[in-house]
Amino acid sequence: MELIKKFLLLGTIIFMEATYLLAATEQAIPTITVWIHGTQTHELREFLIKHLNKRTYNLEKKLLGCKQGLHKITSLTNDMNHYVVAKELSDNCPQQFSWEHFYIFGWPGKLDHANRQQAAHDLYQALTTLVLRYQKEYNAMPPINFITHSHGGNVALNMASVSDKNCPFVINKLILLACPVQHYTVNLVKSPLFKRIYSIHSHTDMIQILDPQGLHPFFGIKYLTEFKHAFNASRKYPLFSRRHFPINPKIVHAHIRWAKGIPWQKPRISLPNSPYFQPIKTALQNIDKIKANRGLMHIEFTLPPFISHLPQIIGQLDDAIKKTMHCSNNSDPDILIYL
Repeated sequence: MELIKKFLLLGTIIFMEATYLLAATEQAIPTITVWIHGTQTHELREFLIKHLNKRTYNLEKKLLGCKQGLHKITSLTNDMNHYVVAKELSDNCPQQFSWEHFYIFGWPGKLDHANRQQAAHDLYQALTTLVLRYQKEYNAMPPINFITHSHGGNVALNMASVSDKNCPFVINKLILLACPVQHYTVNLVKSPLFKRIYSIHSHTDMIQILDPQGLHPFFGIKYLTEFKHAFNASRKYPLFSRRHFPINPKIVHAHIRWAKGIPWQKPRISLPNSPYFQPIKTALQNIDKIKANRGLMHIEFTLPPFISHLPQIIGQLDDAIKKTMHCSNNSDPDILIYL
């Protein structure tokens, strides 16, 4: 009888230790964050090289430059804006945005749906490889969050159209910053690939809706006989992109405004004082003098003053989706957030 008690005690100890180790392993699984940039127009780059000074070209390179593929953010230099975005998020909220597990996906950035589809395919392949490596190391699938700007959001959404049935991961949070809502990808938000989608935008950001998707059918015309088909196709879709996705329980829309202008006064990092960024800073400060209480411009979604607020914004939207306060039935589904 005494021997049986000892075996039971030993079994209990082993079970408790195994449970503790399993819990510790699960807690140690890091969250992968992937930043996906928006459109990078090569035509603009060529124009800057030919017609403007080198300093202006360098500004564009510092703002948008990134080698293609999925890379750790540390592969960039610390004077590049994508690096600064990641550093700002990591410094503000290291538990949610681990610096060690922060990645950037670079893609050609052409203003073209087919280019974004190809980028989504490349991202899916690269992320699958990365997730399998994490699974092998941590014995579990890591949580994954995407933060995207502009058409980088449509690259992420297009992953739903290229993923297969054996997809080894899900995207816990897809955070869309100023993403143009287009007919190509609007229904992809329903995919089980995405658990939550936060569409964060500004109603004064005209760049978000400027892509004329209704004219896209005409872009590939080579012969006059194709015009009628292109015309009929174009009539099926709105001319410009939109701001809002259809109401869905897993989607939160947030409209962002500055209450008193941009708070540049206490930069956490040195980039806003860089000579490359001084023209942008000066221009936005002049806009603030005209109207401080305003919506954000397209580029502001990628600059430190807004990015420093993003963890708190995400927290607000987490609460909203838990309380089902985001599924408005009126014409404007936005949660209004003042910074």
